[in-house]
Amino acid sequence: MRVTPVVIAALALAGCAAPVVDVTVSEPKVYGDDQVLRTLAGQRARLTALADGIEPGDYQEAFGVRSDERRRSTLSANLADPAAPSPQPPPLREEGRGGRWPGIGRLGYQDYPPYARPPQPGLGFREELRRRVDGAQQLASYELLFLGDTRLLDGRSRAALLRFDLSFNNYVDLGARRRFVVVEFVVKPKRAPAPRFSVYLLTPEYSAMVSRERALTRLVSEYAGQLLGSWGGIGVTGSHGASRQTREDFEALLETPLQFAVYDSRELPAGGRRFAFAFGPRRRLHERGALNPARWFGANYEVVYELQPGPRTCQALLLFHDVSERASLELEVEVFCDGRLVAEEDVDLARALRRGRKPLETFEVRCPKPLQSARTKVVRVDPQVATDLLIEAGPKGPSFSPESEVFVGPARVPAHQVRFLGRGRLSVRVRPSATLRAARGARLTGRVVTPDQPDFVFCVELSQGKAP
Repeated sequence: MRVTPVVIAALALAGCAAPVVDVTVSEPKVYGDDQVLRTLAGQRARLTALADGIEPGDYQEAFGVRSDERRRSTLSANLADPAAPSPQPPPLREEGRGGRWPGIGRLGYQDYPPYARPPQPGLGFREELRRRVDGAQQLASYELLFLGDTRLLDGRSRAALLRFDLSFNNYVDLGARRRFVVVEFVVKPKRAPAPRFSVYLLTPEYSAMVSRERALTRLVSEYAGQLLGSWGGIGVTGSHGASRQTREDFEALLETPLQFAVYDSRELPAGGRRFAFAFGPRRRLHERGALNPARWFGANYEVVYELQPGPRTCQALLLFHDVSERASLELEVEVFCDGRLVAEEDVDLARALRRGRKPLETFEVRCPKPLQSARTKVVRVDPQVATDLLIEAGPKGPSFSPESEVFVGPARVPAHQVRFLGRGRLSVRVRPSATLRAARGARLTGRVVTPDQPDFVFCVELSQGKAP
């Protein structure tokens, strides 16, 4: 078979073509309003315990320069023996050993007297206090996020969580260039009338890996000279030696993004929202071969990037506004991904993604409708034994939150006896108390107090019971 130039050019172009990532996505999982609110409440309850174990690093970057220079000159005259050995130049100091020059080699506690401790670098009182205040502010911001703002707790709002499980099916070696794969999601209502919704939160918003970068530069120069001569039977010898070395150390922690979310607040012409996730490569240290010219004139190792096959997970929290009983919470989700690799600076919905192409997958999603529970008007409590109550605000009642406090008459129920079940549902355990025993047989007013929500009032009937 004769190989034509056209075939050769086609094979060359095919070999130089940019790699493409094979991405597939499964049916999204849907979680309803009460489940989302309960999950956020659980995350907030565990937040303090997670924050207690965080220990920030002592430093993020270090740079040091060490220099040592030594010279020695000798001159001798031997009147008796001209063949006497000449003085030698000073030997080159080996690194890592103690001696007269403690600046060369590793500086440890053995170079100081036992009673003298070397100074330790660190922040001053003002800077350390400011760092702790910043950490407390970050913790408070997460608590507010998990509690929910006024939009999320509005009685006419409903939340739905969509979980997408992606799969990268092939291995891609990117060499020394970092590239990202962008997956776009377009969510729009399936039929009208549909409530307006927005993308409340994308997770993970940002994930990265931290690597330690180290660089060492060391320059060593050494020279020696010797002079030998004789005149009139007198031997004259002289020598001069010098040694000089400079060492520079650099160490830093580098954070490399692995995955991040892309928000888009612009509403589509046909209604709906869109968002995206960018998935990046991991770093790998590659040893060059012995016959590689880059190793002869450069470093033995090089940093390369790779996209490994495996699952990827992302989530989108949608918030529906002004939901009515007749509103349809059915959505259509389109997933776009052509497998192209784009640079980090080009990750943008307008530039990295092309409109008008066929979606990778299309799914129909049905979000759970709100529960139509009746409003709690009267509850009965026995002041002699523990009583479990289910308090429901009803379809037109206020929303509850993890910060809701329950009062039975003048007595406040402890926070650990109140469990948050959903937007308008609380589980309360009322234990016996002297205040309730004194009011047995009476009718009291119960109240649920929630920040930024109207109070929910109900009636409490205390059974007569028997006096202790």
